[in-house]
Amino acid sequence: MKRALGISVITAAVLFLVGFISGNHDLFGKIAVGIGVFFLLVSGLTSGLFVSGRQMQANFHTESKADRAGRRNMMFISSIIMIPHFICGYFLLIL
Repeated sequence: MKRALGISVITAAVLFLVGFISGNHDLFGKIAVGIGVFFLLVSGLTSGLFVSGRQMQANFHTESKADRAGRRNMMFISSIIMIPHFICGYFLLIL
């Protein structure tokens, strides 16, 4: 998870610097927010946000503990990647 956080902070910082230096804040802000939205959807899909309670209960009983841990790990990693990109996009879009 630390590696994912480091990579996401670096990519968000690169987007911010390129957007700030080039003067094209809108484009790079929208790119950063787009990356954030993509990882928000990945996090939502892996957490079971978009399914009903009955479907979530059925999934819980049919998957193994290792599968559940892997799904939860993917949800946390995509959430960690999402946050710096949203912050970068927010600051670029308000400039």
